[in-house]
Amino acid sequence: MVERERRPELKGQPLALTCDGVLCAVSEEAERFGIKPGQKAAGAYSLCENITLAPYLLENYEAAIRPLWNLCAIESSVVEPVSPETCYVELSGRDQEWRARLLLTEINKRIPAHIYCGLACSKFVAAEAARMNTRTPQTNSAPSPYPLPEGEGECGRFLLVAAGAEASFLDAVMVPASMLDRKTADSLERLGIRTLGDIRRLPSGELERQAKQYAARLRRLAIGLDAEAVRALWPPRTIGYDFDFDEEVMDVARIEQALLRCSTRIAHKLARDYARTVRLVAHRPDRSKCSASERLHAPINAAADLYLVSLRLLKRLALACPITLIRLIVRDISIASGNQLRLLDDNESLAGLPHERQAALDTTRKFLNARYGELAMSLASAHIRTQQIDLTLAPLGRRVNDPIEVSIENGALISFSHGNQMYPITGLLDRWKRIECSGDTVSEHSSYRVTYGTRAIADLEESTTGWRLVCVGD
Repeated sequence: MVERERRPELKGQPLALTCDGVLCAVSEEAERFGIKPGQKAAGAYSLCENITLAPYLLENYEAAIRPLWNLCAIESSVVEPVSPETCYVELSGRDQEWRARLLLTEINKRIPAHIYCGLACSKFVAAEAARMNTRTPQTNSAPSPYPLPEGEGECGRFLLVAAGAEASFLDAVMVPASMLDRKTADSLERLGIRTLGDIRRLPSGELERQAKQYAARLRRLAIGLDAEAVRALWPPRTIGYDFDFDEEVMDVARIEQALLRCSTRIAHKLARDYARTVRLVAHRPDRSKCSASERLHAPINAAADLYLVSLRLLKRLALACPITLIRLIVRDISIASGNQLRLLDDNESLAGLPHERQAALDTTRKFLNARYGELAMSLASAHIRTQQIDLTLAPLGRRVNDPIEVSIENGALISFSHGNQMYPITGLLDRWKRIECSGDTVSEHSSYRVTYGTRAIADLEESTTGWRLVCVGD
């Protein structure tokens, strides 16, 4: 819809939006030729010679769809946008069907596009109902007392799957192959098990024997049970902290101390959550303000990491006049691990069903292997090899935390002294660094895991106050 508003000549023509050679969104005119999202862009021309391929401009489409997300947030406090094309809304109460129809009416008033709505007790069933609406414009719900948009069969389609009718509705739905490995999928295909109805009618023992670890989840999906609830991701959660100087300030040291305090407070509020976007806003005496933001490569939640990012943003601001207030804000907050890289997973907030996320990852992996060769990317499980290890029995390590003296030659640890006795270091097993925030100070510690004597292990830590023997296992 957004692309056709920008290029009116594409109205009524087959259109597909691509990203890195893969189709991300397909118009209804293109779907009639068998073209579907996830296919390679090069294969689209073989199915439809007149198709138009355009780049998938995610930022433009999200900016255009945000008013509709806001409209959903007015109706419900739990809104989970998955993409510009898909959004989940949680509705409760006896009038949830009427409210869903009214929401569909309001959306149709704002955009001249086909809207497909599915209402069910789980995300999986609701998504399948919406997809079925693209093929079957009929509804199985009672007439609504709310006014519906004119020509609902042309602009908006609504399908209700009543509670208890999920199993019969899913009878003809294909088994999600993306949540199975190749061996399990082939095994089910040989048995003629292609739909969730086949899964439901299969004897329990036989399904466990064929699907193994996937049996329990397949059995639950076949009756419409989905463990994932709709998450409140819109409006996006933000955490911020202001520091008011009560006077005009140009001293960089005072501003940095304020940023350290802001980072510490925000890290305390984040707790176990992680943030992907950090924004810094500086207010001038004339009530004007300047700001800078950064989208992080990996999510963070530690005060030290937030402090380093805020210093980087402060340098970008290049303040040329005094300021009266500084504000630090974090956004795109989720439960993602701080070690999760975003190279292959551009999922903003772990949105979507597990098998949908797995399908997106598999599509990316296949694309990389097709472009750069079969060895360009492989699963970690393929590199796991059983090996014999030298297992030695030793008592549990004990914590010491005593000051020590360490001898270093040419950057290598030679020995350390503890309790008037010197211990030669025979090897270095590991090393790492950690940053510690205490009040308004930030300190860096370097740790070394070494071997000494006959297979004894010790952790040595270096800080600004000297060396300490943290713990030993001898």
